[in-house]
Amino acid sequence: MLLWVVVFGIYARLAKQAAVVILMDSYQYERATVASVVAFRAATPFQYRVLVPAVIHWVAAHGHGDLRRLADAAVWISLLAVLGCFLALLRCFLPFGLSVVFAPTILPVLWWDHTQIGTDHFLYLSDFPAVAFLALGITLLLKRRYGWFYLVFVVATVNRETSILLTVAFLAMAYGREPLRRLAGHAAAQAALWVVTTSALRHAFADNPGAGTYELHLWGNLELTRQILLGANTMLGAAMPLLFGGAYAIVPFFWSRRSTEAKRLLWLVPVEFAIMFFVGNILELRIYDDALLIVLLNACLVAACFVAAVDGDGAVRADGRRAGR
Repeated sequence: MLLWVVVFGIYARLAKQAAVVILMDSYQYERATVASVVAFRAATPFQYRVLVPAVIHWVAAHGHGDLRRLADAAVWISLLAVLGCFLALLRCFLPFGLSVVFAPTILPVLWWDHTQIGTDHFLYLSDFPAVAFLALGITLLLKRRYGWFYLVFVVATVNRETSILLTVAFLAMAYGREPLRRLAGHAAAQAALWVVTTSALRHAFADNPGAGTYELHLWGNLELTRQILLGANTMLGAAMPLLFGGAYAIVPFFWSRRSTEAKRLLWLVPVEFAIMFFVGNILELRIYDDALLIVLLNACLVAACFVAAVDGDGAVRADGRRAGR
């Protein structure tokens, strides 16, 4: 009980600070403010991430609150969804007790990456739901509930185009374990759904200003990388080693005793970093939230292995659960 009092204290701190950040004009990108995305007038590609803005728009249109309160509530609900979906994902690998203990770690790590390190602390309504959808989608894949997975996949794509990382997760976990024809069929179906959904969003907001499907940041990121390597950008250079709260540092430990699926999911990390180097702004460390989820999942499994090793009465089996329990 005391643990969860602390947990919700952290949750309240993160949600409050995130809500303040997302509603302050100084932290809103001028071409994609909360007011503009809710009114469906924001620049693309930001307007394509329409799931939460559409819900807020509908609720506000029915007279159930002003924009500030609704956006504030969206942040709180999104973070609760992150916590619940991360708990469900951990339950695929760990007993309930350990899952309950480790699940809340995602809140301070998100708070750290979004508000305490880096230089640009922009926050968008799609950020936290994207983390929740990734955790939920992977959970459904692990449980082979493909019908529900495809529903989540489409909704996640309406939230943000990074849902394609769920296909990367599927391929990483299923390669060599599923017949090639089935593997290709699922990958093709997901790719088709992604293309159809994103194309529909592009058509719906064809008249909006902006770059379209993505903004190319390659040259700017190359310059930032050069500055970091030469020590000219000390703030970002100092932030990068602190990414994910440093959780990546323990990921190599207990490698052989961890779930194969969890280790394979780590392929998402270099894939996301590579994609974001082209289309993301590396000044905004929020762009690595999907990688954060996977790194933290593996860090929690390492911690569970350590607990088992110290306890001395049960190793962590190949599926991540403790033997003899």
